[in-house]
Amino acid sequence: MLYSIILIFWLNFITIPAQTHQIQVIDGDSNEPVSFVDVKAGTQYFLGDIDGIVNLDISMNEKYTFSCVGYEKVDISGAKLLSMNPVKMKMLAIALNPIVVTADKALNLLDQYIKQTYGLILKQPFYLKFFERASLLGGTDTLFTAKSILISGISYIYGISKGAYSETRIQGIDISNEKNIDLERFRKFTNYGSSVNNFLFKEKKSYDKQLFFYVIDQNDSIMIVGYKPREAYKMSESTVLTSGRFYIDKIKNEVIRIDSNIEPKLLQQVAEIESSNTDRYYVVQNFNRKVHLIKGLPSSIFEETSYTLKNDSSGVLYKNIIEINYHLTDKTDFENKPYENLQSESIVYMQPLLIPNFEKEFNQGFKPASVSKQVSQPDEY
Repeated sequence: MLYSIILIFWLNFITIPAQTHQIQVIDGDSNEPVSFVDVKAGTQYFLGDIDGIVNLDISMNEKYTFSCVGYEKVDISGAKLLSMNPVKMKMLAIALNPIVVTADKALNLLDQYIKQTYGLILKQPFYLKFFERASLLGGTDTLFTAKSILISGISYIYGISKGAYSETRIQGIDISNEKNIDLERFRKFTNYGSSVNNFLFKEKKSYDKQLFFYVIDQNDSIMIVGYKPREAYKMSESTVLTSGRFYIDKIKNEVIRIDSNIEPKLLQQVAEIESSNTDRYYVVQNFNRKVHLIKGLPSSIFEETSYTLKNDSSGVLYKNIIEINYHLTDKTDFENKPYENLQSESIVYMQPLLIPNFEKEFNQGFKPASVSKQVSQPDEY
């Protein structure tokens, strides 16, 4: 299993644009896509995907503000936007000089901002409806897909590092396995459940020996608090430490984005250990997770693990992809669902539970990472 140092789950409010135009956003110097761009148009917020594509409902008289961590903001009128496709963004002309800090200082700083971000979350109890899609890809082929609609009642958040009390009910699960894939041949999927809390280190000082912590004041409004394993760190057979970056809006005092990945050097260690481990039937090639937040609420959660199978002469690269969107719902919606409590495993290993109009409701509440999302902000928290 892969263990992330810090993990946060949040809530989401999403509406679907009626008509859209596809806009490509690229780096003005390299022409590479700029991932997860925020676009603001009046009271509406949109989020681009990992490939720099953002779908916008364009009004000729509206102003569109493109922003992304590390880049200068771009303001474009609706009238000019279509003729400027692709939109080019320029990296900030600043020196990113990381300041090395102790684990204690870094985690206390994160603790401070996470607590302030938690202040944006509604008081308990509240109810979440979340839409999850888990996919197994082999090369360019989709081999297996599981989709679910779940509703969780969060009755109490105990606080930082102390978890939450919740009950999750299944509204519906749809499994697409036309190729009769035996999932036991592939890497296990992560189970996120509906946890609404974060986990911080308990033994802070011990992590100074394993992790390198740093802080970057990227500009007047953005701060990055990051960590990665030290050069001397050696992973065990069961655990690998990820690297992570917390992007903080210093003006709004909130966490706005979280990235996690495995460093290339550790991927080599993973490959060596998994290749010699007779109990492992796969070798991980890459791992990344991105959580993008607006006002403390994420507009996307995307996780991808790439791996190859041992004794597979084809050399096919397989991918486990998990995408989740969250919506705030109400007590009535929660209580009207049959009591089918969520098991402590990924939805891909569960039995289908089909309900009327499942596909229609799922499509209304879920948009994949390849399709940008319009995010409507709550009137109050």
